[in-house]
Amino acid sequence: MKISTIFLFCLMLSTSLMAQTIAEIQGNGEDSPYTGQSVTTSGIVTAVNSGNGYFIQDGTAIRSGIYVYDQSNSPTVGDAITLTADVVEFYNLTELKDLTAFNVDSQDNPLPAPIEISTGDIENEDYESMLIRIPGANCTNTDLGFGEWELNDGSGPARVDDLMHAFTPDEGVNYIVEGPLYYSFDNYKIVPRSADDVTINIPLYFTKLPLEKNIQTTSLTIEWMTNVPANSSISYGKTPAFELGMANLTDLVTEHSIVLDNLEPATIYYISVLSEVDDEMTPEYTRVVSTGSNSSGDIKVYFNHEVETSVATISPATWTPNITDTIIAYLDLAEETIDFTMYEAQSEDIVAALNAAYDRGVQVRVISDDEGDNEAFGQLNAAIPFLEGNPDGIMHNKFIIIDADSEDASWTITGSTNHTLANLGWDYNNMICIQDQSLARAYRLEFQEMWGSDLAQPDANNARFGSEKTDNTPHIFRINDIPVELYFSPSDAVKNRVEEAIDLAENEMAFAILVFTENALGTAVYNAHERGVTVNGIIDYVEFNGSEYDFLLNNGVNVQDYQNADGSQWPDGPTLHHKYAIIDYAEGSDNPLVITGSYNWTASAGSIHDENTLLIYDAEVANWYWQEFYARFFGLTSTSELARISLELFPNPTSGDLQTTLPEPGQLRLLDTQGRVLWQQDVANEGIQMLDLNGLSGGVYWLQFTGTTQHGVTKVVKQ
Repeated sequence: MKISTIFLFCLMLSTSLMAQTIAEIQGNGEDSPYTGQSVTTSGIVTAVNSGNGYFIQDGTAIRSGIYVYDQSNSPTVGDAITLTADVVEFYNLTELKDLTAFNVDSQDNPLPAPIEISTGDIENEDYESMLIRIPGANCTNTDLGFGEWELNDGSGPARVDDLMHAFTPDEGVNYIVEGPLYYSFDNYKIVPRSADDVTINIPLYFTKLPLEKNIQTTSLTIEWMTNVPANSSISYGKTPAFELGMANLTDLVTEHSIVLDNLEPATIYYISVLSEVDDEMTPEYTRVVSTGSNSSGDIKVYFNHEVETSVATISPATWTPNITDTIIAYLDLAEETIDFTMYEAQSEDIVAALNAAYDRGVQVRVISDDEGDNEAFGQLNAAIPFLEGNPDGIMHNKFIIIDADSEDASWTITGSTNHTLANLGWDYNNMICIQDQSLARAYRLEFQEMWGSDLAQPDANNARFGSEKTDNTPHIFRINDIPVELYFSPSDAVKNRVEEAIDLAENEMAFAILVFTENALGTAVYNAHERGVTVNGIIDYVEFNGSEYDFLLNNGVNVQDYQNADGSQWPDGPTLHHKYAIIDYAEGSDNPLVITGSYNWTASAGSIHDENTLLIYDAEVANWYWQEFYARFFGLTSTSELARISLELFPNPTSGDLQTTLPEPGQLRLLDTQGRVLWQQDVANEGIQMLDLNGLSGGVYWLQFTGTTQHGVTKVVKQ
């Protein structure tokens, strides 16, 4: 025993002698002197970038912080850790990766005090990966792209990044910001870890931003909150000049509410909200809102592949093998105007419908991407005004506005469907059509920002695409008593709104996304799973750099790599081109939600591309998308090497006892129509298996088998 103790002490001593401090690893130059070598070091975890890594620090002297890229271990803030890893320069950020040893030495340790710096000192490698604090600076740019914004205390600009916490600042407001200093894309930037790291540094401010409520055809209510009691005022008008006057309340309150009445239906209004007390006032907050319309509010959804109607709770979803004809049928309804945006267009039939509309006197305006595959637009009547845009990203919208000024004939069409031959027929897509004048006019406002004009002809000099656009459209609607939200990228912080929606999920969530690389949304999905939400997901392009697929899969989320029934994937088979999510969609849910549109869950989609996103809070619409998801999800496997089989069940329908024959050992799972696993069991042998379903209520279920080489899923009907 004495020899073992001496040996252990010597081993610990030798490890300590071989270890490096973080400052030694960082070195005195731009690159670490240990680049390409394995090192052992220790530090306190100061911040965690969920699923991707964490920052550690071993003191408050300069160069005592470093980033650890680690997808295997999950320390928490305050952990003291010791690790062995390789030193790399990742695009000039010194980091540790490829860990060969990791240990949590202790927990709940106090963090090193942040170093206070001015904004002009942020471009300094001495503070790289260390906790820093900007003690007060004004926001001078709310949107630098990719979720970043700018602070300046007079000494020079500093970037704030959304790597761990997304925040929407107000220009001109003074903030105190804290977090580790990160380096990416040729810039140092401070990274807040949570809402606690961003503090408003003024006496009177909004604690809840003004928001429209109780939307009616001739009135709406604006509500907001302030940190201290203050009065309330709203200037408003049909233009940004707020020409209709002011509504105000002199009572000093923290919860503010003003009704704007005597308004016109389906009309866009500009509002400016302000609260004051003594000599203090909030920053002025402007917002674009809309009254409700007298339109029917009909919502129709079309899928271009079969759906699973057995899980319908209100009505079966609609699918059509020829969605091109459906699009043309809507275009043929136009009497006055068509505003048409399309990323790519290969359908000459749809272009012919645009030409026919123009020939019968309809005003037609067309916007497309400046680099898309738009061969069909070569057949567009030369008299129809046509504009291509977005030199920095892509004009990825695919929305159509028909007769926006008509109460009864206005339609907005959007979704994931490009007018390429593959998207219209081969690939999996959705299209949603809404008859509501308020929504159509909001979409038209976005169209005209890209068009550069509200006239028939575009104004290329005034046209705005991508990051040049502003948040200038209404976001909240009440359509046939259904709450609907609308956001455009990149101006409207779509990622933040989607993240908030995921954070509110209570019971179930399903998503089908072509490309999913946005870390914040991946973390939100993971957090939903961790708090007990049933999560099922499909991602197609999992090969994209930074895909969230591996992170979600490795953390237990039931996410699958899309492949077709024959095992093929793009480019050898159709793609899952959808961009939708459904939340709390089970029958009887209090807050069912569909998120759909053109927005892939990527940083580019939220920062440089032109996109549109709808949030629709309706049980029937949510169930339509669930019918589509069910048809895609069940039968997929995240392990592409497994052969797909069809399970034979007898009797089916069954009153209780069910027999199946398995080709090999594996696992059986029974799922309900919401994708929840009711039970699962490991099966040690191949052959006949008897299952007891007597305790289940009547309805539709799915039996899923996963073996070592084969996989299958079959519908079960319990009588």
